[in-house]
Amino acid sequence: MKVTAKITECSRAMDRLYGILTGISADYRLKDKEIAELYNWLNIHEYLHHIHPFAGTVSLLRRCLEDGIIDDDEREDILEWCLKFHDGVPECVTAGIRRLHGVLHGIAIDERVSEDELHGLKDWLIDYEIFRDYWPFNDVWQLIETIMDDGVVTKKEEAEFLEFCQGFKECVIDDPKIHDPLYSEAFMKSDSPYLKPFIALCDRNSEIVFSGKAFCFTGPARTGPRRALEDIVELLEGIPYKTVIKNLDYLVIGAQSSPAWAYSTYGRKIEKVIEFRKSGQEISILHENDFIMQASKRLPDLNIQNK
Repeated sequence: MKVTAKITECSRAMDRLYGILTGISADYRLKDKEIAELYNWLNIHEYLHHIHPFAGTVSLLRRCLEDGIIDDDEREDILEWCLKFHDGVPECVTAGIRRLHGVLHGIAIDERVSEDELHGLKDWLIDYEIFRDYWPFNDVWQLIETIMDDGVVTKKEEAEFLEFCQGFKECVIDDPKIHDPLYSEAFMKSDSPYLKPFIALCDRNSEIVFSGKAFCFTGPARTGPRRALEDIVELLEGIPYKTVIKNLDYLVIGAQSSPAWAYSTYGRKIEKVIEFRKSGQEISILHENDFIMQASKRLPDLNIQNK
């Protein structure tokens, strides 16, 4: 891997860690599940343990967890460490977005959203006001303002916001299926694990129109090589494109994001689609599983199966 790519990969992981530490401490309380999830996430990135702030975080957690019990003093030590990373807004919007992804991941760990966490998140967003017009900052701001507008946070609103946050959890794929040679090339090699794409990006459960519509694919698919997916589009009278065009109708995200995605926020094609959306262009972002499911209904003899 090139040195510049390695540095960028480390920066991405550190921004994510900053965000997770902020998210789990947003309500100024730490639950055992949050600490355990943080430790598991750190172990996934073991190759970065020698770098700050990984080194300090890992050392602290190992010390607190060595006897299998986290007492009040240890919990306070971990919380104080997490709070160190609430300050210091990066100048780069990409770093800010990465941190927000981590914050949302951190909030979702205990599978509930409290009113204190919502207030903590809003305070954090105010510090990052300069990124308000960028996705997903704009969506988070809209959700927070809608929820807190009447001064009452209902259970339904908490559940809806939790579902949104869960769309940003970083989940590892232990058995990546690589069909396209591109992802085996040297410049694609990385120590970063294969991850599931953020489902918060995807328009789930929407009806897909194939005939006459323009499709583009990004990220490695689990169902087969990209050429096979493009063939499906053509069989259904759609038009496949290699790159994102302004008149694109659908961008389909592979069910596993490659380590190369660690170098940027989501991937260049997705960033381009989000840019077009901001200018009013209607482009749907689809998950590979939804694409295959709806294509299979129209092509009963489809010989490519979702694994």
